[in-house]
Amino acid sequence: MNNEIIVLIHGLMRSHRSMYRLESYLLKQGYETYSYHYPSTKYTISEHGVQFQSFIEGLLLANASKNLHFITHSLGGIIAREALSKLTPKKLNRCNSLIMLAPPNQGSLLAKLCLTITPFLSSFIKPLAELSCDHDAYVHQVGVPEQVKIGTIAGRFDAKVPPSATHMSRQNDFVIINSTHTFIMNHPKTRKVILNFLQSGNF
Repeated sequence: MNNEIIVLIHGLMRSHRSMYRLESYLLKQGYETYSYHYPSTKYTISEHGVQFQSFIEGLLLANASKNLHFITHSLGGIIAREALSKLTPKKLNRCNSLIMLAPPNQGSLLAKLCLTITPFLSSFIKPLAELSCDHDAYVHQVGVPEQVKIGTIAGRFDAKVPPSATHMSRQNDFVIINSTHTFIMNHPKTRKVILNFLQSGNF
């Protein structure tokens, strides 16, 4: 584990503190961690992706002998996909796995409904329209990084991003946890399957 770093990425309208309990658990398992914080409502997915790509490249440069894993929640998974898919093959080769918790890979019906009822929200929450389940929403254009092992964890009782909205064309494994959207990262089963994926590449 000494040559591996886990980067945790929170979701929309959350902060790095939302990943604190999961990060603490991973630290106890012997992993080195970084909790990435970003102003989720302030920028578009593409803009967040550029910033996160720069963060990844800096982390790789500062830790030349170490490989990276990524554990994301909700919007964080989309931003990670955006950033990772833009890396060079050489840099991507040092990114071992991407574990996404409740990612809106197919967009979110709730995001679409929110914009239908209160369209002005897109002025305050920049990625909201991009996360819609509409076919022309930006989320459907986000790349899927090659070479990286991808695992998706969905919440059975998730009303924001139900399991059907988390699927994508290429993923190494998929599992459903008896959890809601907001606290899926704190569920004991989530911790267990994450550890399995880090060690074996499947849940």
